[in-house]
Amino acid sequence: MSLEFFVREEIKDDFDRINKIINSGIFDEKNSQHPLLKSAFIEMMICLRDLVYKCEKYATRISFSDDINCTDQIKDITDLIIFTRDAGCHQNIPNHYIGSNRLSFNVVYGKTPNAFFINGVTLGCDYSDDICFLFGEQKIYLSRHILKAIKEAKDRLMPLLDN
Repeated sequence: MSLEFFVREEIKDDFDRINKIINSGIFDEKNSQHPLLKSAFIEMMICLRDLVYKCEKYATRISFSDDINCTDQIKDITDLIIFTRDAGCHQNIPNHYIGSNRLSFNVVYGKTPNAFFINGVTLGCDYSDDICFLFGEQKIYLSRHILKAIKEAKDRLMPLLDN
């Protein structure tokens, strides 16, 4: 399949921005209070949302569901990325709530599975080697979800850039 010039450039730009953000060290625990942490996360999710859209349109959907709280709305990583990106970009949507309580962009470094207990729901990070971002009842891991989705997007889209 041959992609239009602008689509190829958007894909390259998305990967470039994501790489720059990740390699900046902004997600290191020492930067947990950095004023641009949330902005970096949101930009990364905007780019990743674009990539998973392009995977589905031009290749195949990224559909792993490991460590995902599957619901009627969220069946796989693509759905979780959409949910998370929407939560980051839109403050007045239900993605931020557990019942009537708001849990939005809480970051947990390392294994702390009981970091939050809200309305009978326990949330936190289940892994000592990962970072967990929480929005409402959903959590997305940096390594297990985001980096894995980026790799799968590269595997699907990079061959299309050579055509």
